[in-house]
Amino acid sequence: MNPIIIRLMVLMYLTQRCYIRWGNVHSYSFEVINGTRQGSVFSPKGGFCTYIDPLLAALRKSGEECIINRRWYGSFFYADDGILLSTSIKGLQHMVNLCQSHADENDLMFSTDPVPSKSKTKCMAFPSGASPEMPSILLNGDTLPCMGVTSCTHW
Repeated sequence: MNPIIIRLMVLMYLTQRCYIRWGNVHSYSFEVINGTRQGSVFSPKGGFCTYIDPLLAALRKSGEECIINRRWYGSFFYADDGILLSTSIKGLQHMVNLCQSHADENDLMFSTDPVPSKSKTKCMAFPSGASPEMPSILLNGDTLPCMGVTSCTHW
């Protein structure tokens, strides 16, 4: 990347100021010392992907496979939104553990809450059988709300 572009981006992030708007009222401006601005074009591509790319590489190397036509489809991310795909509950838990380790190493936090309606992180399983028992997937020490979908068991 051109050094001038890098210097410009560094300058933008070292000198950025923000304010809070509520209706037509604006707060005083304040210095932003951490993160990328919400809604910034740079946020998904330049900012957050520096954290996510190593995670995607670890997930791909994990041995947990969701392969279609010889291509790996184990996870998809856009900025801080992601989805993990696994063919087993054990594999999904392994992938979630990798995400948790990566988050701990990079001072990131997943949004979990024991109350399903308050948790932004969810689990969906497609179990087979008459009365399948829903799995427990743990993240941040919380059990993720797991929605069982039994009508799509045979594709």
